Amino acid sequence: MREGYVKVIGLDLARLNLEDVERFAESLERFLYEELERRGLVKLDIQIGIDVRIQEVLLVTVDLTINSPVPIGPEVLAQFDEAVDKALARFEEYLSSSYSSRGCEPGTS
Repeated sequence: MREGYVKVIGLDLARLNLEDVERFAESLERFLYEELERRGLVKLDIQIGIDVRIQEVLLVTVDLTINSPVPIGPEVLAQFDEAVDKALARFEEYLSSSYSSRGCEPGTS
């Protein structure tokens, strides 16, 4: 599984408040769970941790812990990466549609 990922999407951070940040974390966790569920990966013992912070930028950390008594194969790990990618893409669209500094339409950046 991937260790790090950075993307610039141009948000107006001045418009954000604590409630927004909490809503971001809840939304991303829901998106990720839905993507894992679509791939049948919620049958595994997994814990999802989402941390969203505003500093000079919006920092989003996804911590996905998988507990398994046997090694998890690369094809399953690739499915987890795909689920995270899809959830982050949905999250980016959600952010861009409401908080873009350029007034972007959903799906653009």
